[in-house]
Amino acid sequence: MKVEIPYLVIEVNGKLFMIDAYFSKKVEKTEHVSVLIKRFKRDLPREVQNPLPSLMTENEIKFFLKNVFSTLYERSGKKLMRDLNI
Repeated sequence: MKVEIPYLVIEVNGKLFMIDAYFSKKVEKTEHVSVLIKRFKRDLPREVQNPLPSLMTENEIKFFLKNVFSTLYERSGKKLMRDLNI
């Protein structure tokens, strides 16, 4: 059985990216969400036959991404401070 994953397309500084709109809400670790963001592929089919449900809407993607990146930024800073013994 073939299952297709829903993606939402976002624009960042004039470049198009896509975020997995199903697994991004399913994974536990924030750092794993960041790997589900990919450069937009124009050759993806528009019509799908067996899609997973989209768990993220276009309205909530901005808040979701801000939360992901602020969490990653905070964690990377803490690790850096710990490594530098600050």
